[in-house]
Amino acid sequence: MSYAVVTAEPGSTGFLGAPGAVGAIGDFKLPARRMEVRRIDTPTVTAMIIDLDRDFSVSGNWYSPDVHYFDMSLIPRPAASMGCFADVFDEHLNYGKVFVAPAGYRLNGLGADGPQNSLNVFVRAHPLFPDEAVLGDDLAPLLKDCLRFRSEAVRQILERIAAEVLAPRFASEVMVEGLGLTLLAEAGRRLEATAETLSRKGGLPLWRIKRIEERIRDGVGPVTTAELADLCGLSRRQLTRAFREETGRTITAFVQELTVERAKRLLSESSLSIAEIAGQIGFATPAAFSAAFRRETGVTPRAFRARSPIILPRRLA
Repeated sequence: MSYAVVTAEPGSTGFLGAPGAVGAIGDFKLPARRMEVRRIDTPTVTAMIIDLDRDFSVSGNWYSPDVHYFDMSLIPRPAASMGCFADVFDEHLNYGKVFVAPAGYRLNGLGADGPQNSLNVFVRAHPLFPDEAVLGDDLAPLLKDCLRFRSEAVRQILERIAAEVLAPRFASEVMVEGLGLTLLAEAGRRLEATAETLSRKGGLPLWRIKRIEERIRDGVGPVTTAELADLCGLSRRQLTRAFREETGRTITAFVQELTVERAKRLLSESSLSIAEIAGQIGFATPAAFSAAFRRETGVTPRAFRARSPIILPRRLA
């Protein structure tokens, strides 16, 4: 735990936290004429209350590949305090009472003049966006939401951390460490819920359903939900929920139905053996294919083929 007063020259730009041997970050400096800092460092969390005053505006970037940054204003923010995640969108938006800069995303901030008092919490932990590679168009609104982060659970945790920093007592470091990890979990849940809501808006576009159908009808090998999600640029959970929202059915039932239809077509229109058909549509063995086919149709593949004369494609003369 420490307390310090830091001064900075007018016109200074940028704000930077250097990795520290203890805590999530080391030195943390903001341009200001006067800055008082109270902080608690634990193995994975640094919590600071910063009280500053300046009569000049500033701008700068915050970035860390593995540290999440939470900021809660303890007094009203200046109206001109804004930020954006410039690598994803370049529109500067006003901060809310709480904002979050997830690890791996560059925050470009505009700082206004006047007094500011805020709690800054830095947590070194796992990514908040485990499915970020497939968030696609949903990433920008999700990061915009981070600038005005609304969560009562997160706010209450931040208030408890602030109380520990303002009045350290027995086991404050242990408390801040635990609260920091809880903060990360609550923020992750909040962002996951937001991502799911964004993915469900409007259900599943027709082009994604068509892409799924094409893979099932014409592809080779077993069809998995993970593969279909990748084709659609979604996570498995997003695809499962969006598909049900759009069609009223499960993706598994849809795959089974189209797989059986494809099997019927191959049995009726090709001379492939049952073993070859089983392998082509993704079954490990002919027996597994026969059992699944009979469960869906009431007859075995052999019986179905016997009552459906094979129609071979014509050859050009």
